[in-house]
Amino acid sequence: MEERRRAPRIKDENEVTITVASGEKNLPEEKINDNHTKDISVCGAKIKTNILLPVDTLIELDFTSKDVHQQINILGKVKWGKVINENESYDLGVEFYPSKEMEKLEDYISWKLKSNESEFNKNTIPPIDSGDINIVKTKKLPPVKNKQWIGIAIISLGTIILIVVLLKIFGYIPELDRMLVPHIIIKVKLAPEIKATPVPEVKAIPAPEAKATPAPEAEITPATEAVQKTKVIGNSDSKKYHLSGMKYYNSVKAYHRVEFNSESDAINAGYNKAPQ
Repeated sequence: MEERRRAPRIKDENEVTITVASGEKNLPEEKINDNHTKDISVCGAKIKTNILLPVDTLIELDFTSKDVHQQINILGKVKWGKVINENESYDLGVEFYPSKEMEKLEDYISWKLKSNESEFNKNTIPPIDSGDINIVKTKKLPPVKNKQWIGIAIISLGTIILIVVLLKIFGYIPELDRMLVPHIIIKVKLAPEIKATPVPEVKAIPAPEAKATPAPEAEITPATEAVQKTKVIGNSDSKKYHLSGMKYYNSVKAYHRVEFNSESDAINAGYNKAPQ
């Protein structure tokens, strides 16, 4: 605490080599590597090391400042020690002895303080408006509050949709549809039944009658006269005529049926006698 009041202290990490100058007999005589300064001032330093040295041990510190690359070799005494990880990591508080090296250290700390102050001002001081450039300050939007309401709204919408789907499957309520999702549900109307228009019957136009050479008139017997009283049925499609008692006499369709008073009328009209 006394040291901090006498001189400014900076956080600075530099690799340090420690050599034990005097102390207990069981301390290492060779140089101790893999040490780093954690903070430093003109009067002393806090050092992270891998060996716990006893209080009042006299040590020599040798390091190079990483920013200005200046070699500093200074003598100091261990004032306190602290275990960070047993048998792995320790913190030592070292107080420096006055020497010429302290001038180098003081110059380095002064330069570091000015450098840190310049960097701080650069990051915090806003740019000056020259009059030609309009500086627009942007406001950060406040964070969205009560995000849980978004989740509640999503769950509610999902519940409504589920209810509608179940109603569609198990029962249909038109009023409920209109209240819940009037613009989502689309009611499909069945198309009206299309009635087939009956196709009108197409009557075959009889072919022009061919003039046949009249056959020699046969003598009409009384039996023939009786037969001639029945109609002779012609088929306008096959050009055959049928007499009463023949197989297809009553089978000719109405739209092909042509009636003749006599067999000779049918022959004159171009019809031939059906074979049966």
